[in-house]
Amino acid sequence: MITVNAKVRENHEKNRRMRREGWIPAILDQRSTIDTDNQSIKIKDSDCDRLLRVVKVGGLASLDVEGKAYKTFITEVQREPMTNQLQHLSFEELRPEKNVKSVAQISLTGGNMQKYEYILTRQAVPYEAITEDMIENICINLDKYDKPMNITVGDLSKKQKSTFRILLEDDLEILYIRQRPGWNANEQ
Repeated sequence: MITVNAKVRENHEKNRRMRREGWIPAILDQRSTIDTDNQSIKIKDSDCDRLLRVVKVGGLASLDVEGKAYKTFITEVQREPMTNQLQHLSFEELRPEKNVKSVAQISLTGGNMQKYEYILTRQAVPYEAITEDMIENICINLDKYDKPMNITVGDLSKKQKSTFRILLEDDLEILYIRQRPGWNANEQ
């Protein structure tokens, strides 16, 4: 798990000025673990870049806020729409045995790219699980699918632990597999 250093943000600090000075405003949501408000923090933009190269929304990260360590997951990444510049990050602190809602990224492996086209209709799926069963991605191995078909949420749900529940309808399509036009069985 990647660790990122952060500092407590003062109430009078303005977001725009912080960004000019190389900091990204962020929130550490601790309401699920202690009875308090969110903690306003700031993270060096270079550390945010390093973090977001490795971890996506729903991914786990360790925050070191002025010497105190927090095990968290990323709940939101805000970017400026025109420039894609990072504007804000949100984290939620994790507590053992606590039910959390997050998202898992969908990744694909294997498959016959000459014969089939694989069309991913969702990049991520929302889910609920206890902290110990959290995942960052769901990997679909395409080698076992040897005909055109649809993969649905129900197909993914069957393979997960009992405390893990995808928060989408079972018949919602995740992946569409179709035979490439012009492909025939004699071609390799």
